Amino acid sequence: MIVFANTKRRIEHLQKQVWSAGYTCVCMHGDKTQQEREKGLIDFTSGKVQVMFATDVCARGLDIKGVTHVLNFDMARDVESYVHRIGRTGRAGMSGVSITFFQ
Repeated sequence: MIVFANTKRRIEHLQKQVWSAGYTCVCMHGDKTQQEREKGLIDFTSGKVQVMFATDVCARGLDIKGVTHVLNFDMARDVESYVHRIGRTGRAGMSGVSITFFQ
C-alpha cells in the first residue's frame, strides 16, 4: 500500500504513528537524500516493508509492480496529481483499489 498526503510533515507524522504501533513502513518525500529514497524504494519493492508513506514525489515516474492499494490520506491538490497517485495501483493489467479521504 502507498499512502499519499500533501505535506512531508503529515507523511512523517503518519509514519511515526504506524511505526510506534509496531508496523514497519517507509517515508518518501523530497527532503530525503537520494540514498534514503533508494533504500526506502528497495525495502518497499522487495516486500520487506508493506506500507510506503509518500508525498506526490512518488506519484510520478515510479513503476512499482504489485501495489494493490493506494490511500489518499489528503485529497490531491489537482486532478492530474490524483490520477498519477491512483495510477500507482493496477499497473500492467493488474487490478487495484484506491481510497480517498476528504473532509
